[in-house]
Amino acid sequence: MSIDISVDELKRKLASGDDFAIIDIREEGPFADWHIPGAVNLPVLLAMRMNDWAPLQAAAPQLPKKKPLVMVCNQGISSRKAAMVLQPMGFDVTSLAEGMNGWSGVHSEAPIDLPGTSDAVVVQVRRNAKGCLSYFIGSPTGGQSFVVDPSADVEAYLEINARMGYELTAVLETHVHADHVSRARELAEDANATLYLPANERVNFPYESVSDGDTIKVGDFKIEVIDTPGHTGESVTYLVNGKLALTGDTLFTDSVGRPDLEQGDEGAVEGAKMLYVSLHERLLKLDDKVIIAPAHTGAGIPFDGKAVCAPLSQVRTASELLDLDEEHFVPAIVDRIGAKPPSFTTIIEVNEGKRPVPSDPAELEVGPNRCAVG
Repeated sequence: MSIDISVDELKRKLASGDDFAIIDIREEGPFADWHIPGAVNLPVLLAMRMNDWAPLQAAAPQLPKKKPLVMVCNQGISSRKAAMVLQPMGFDVTSLAEGMNGWSGVHSEAPIDLPGTSDAVVVQVRRNAKGCLSYFIGSPTGGQSFVVDPSADVEAYLEINARMGYELTAVLETHVHADHVSRARELAEDANATLYLPANERVNFPYESVSDGDTIKVGDFKIEVIDTPGHTGESVTYLVNGKLALTGDTLFTDSVGRPDLEQGDEGAVEGAKMLYVSLHERLLKLDDKVIIAPAHTGAGIPFDGKAVCAPLSQVRTASELLDLDEEHFVPAIVDRIGAKPPSFTTIIEVNEGKRPVPSDPAELEVGPNRCAVG
């Protein structure tokens, strides 16, 4: 019997609610940054790299023997060694092949119900480890569909589209992303769909530009473009049929976007000022019933089928940052800017078309997304 468990098999076990324990042997810092939901931290990786097995052996009596264990590390190498140490001690133990590197690409789906829109199909496609959120939206009546901010493998969206029997005609980006390699160009090409981006001078590939006040029609859907700069200069929000606001990295369900990834630290203050205006003059003036659906969430996402979104009325009260006036908002944002996403400069260059898309984008995407503040 193999001591390894694949990423897909672990995903199935989590989705089905199997009773097992995930033991993450990475050190406390990387574990705190991002980990599989429900995992327990046993920080013995550094010791193991020094061929010191004593910490693992000392911790073994505290590990559960009545349920299977899945050991996790960065690449699945040290966790496999840990599993091989624990197996002779009577544990039912496996190691996650490819570790967190492989886990970063896992995705799941969650439906979003839009009040008063009975025939709209809205599926939130989530990168569970990365916290990246994208959206497949289609209508049985119109027979057409579109995707916003695709971050999972292209096949994920094509499979949903085939399952629903739609014609995928449009792929939209809210902005140039910094924490993951965009799949928008590849998806638009494979589906023979139109690629829409907010008008900008950053990218060097062809696209259909949109600006504030523009309307995109896809089947029965009316997609209004709202300029919401701040996180980046070109950021927009897409308001679908007046009911669903796809806010990118401008407004999250419990925080707001950071303003420094495009312009650097020196541009953070000006970005925070733009962000304040985008929030208070554009998004927070929408109807309280509008569903806010962002492009990210800060924590790993469980396999619970519950979409990460909320009505604006709830989002208003979820972060104290939204209660601040501009004088206090700007310094509060700048003070709360944390570590930048791993490999973000390279990812930006890929998404701008200034570097080739790597054969394995996950190699650049390892680690948490850090696009929010607060």
